[in-house]
Amino acid sequence: MIVLKPVATAQTLKFIGRVDSADVVVLRDEQDNTEVEIDSTFIMDSYYLTSNLIFDLKEGRFYNLTVYKSLVSDYKIRVATDLGTFENSTCIEDVNTYNRQIIYKDKIFCTSQSEDSYSINDGDYIEHSSNNDYITT
Repeated sequence: MIVLKPVATAQTLKFIGRVDSADVVVLRDEQDNTEVEIDSTFIMDSYYLTSNLIFDLKEGRFYNLTVYKSLVSDYKIRVATDLGTFENSTCIEDVNTYNRQIIYKDKIFCTSQSEDSYSINDGDYIEHSSNNDYITT
């Protein structure tokens, strides 16, 4: 699970994906079931895909994160490899939502509390003490 803050500044999203590139992030709010799609640029950092993104998150909510690699990025790479010029992607953008490869899936929790002070079980778990005496016959 990824923990992010409810701020309007860029936050780093870092994960090990199934392939070495990605370009679309989709967040689905579990509470009201709305989706937000964010076009992004990821860079490789060792084995990690990393991007600095601005999220519109609400305190105390869970989000489903899905990261995709789209057909457009594959097409651009193939054109550049063949020493061609990529002029326009409108002919393939319409099918882009159907021709995506899932690179990474995770869950995001949004909280303004620091990671070391937040407890999801705060007040729910009560520890009982005992002297561990037992009787054997």
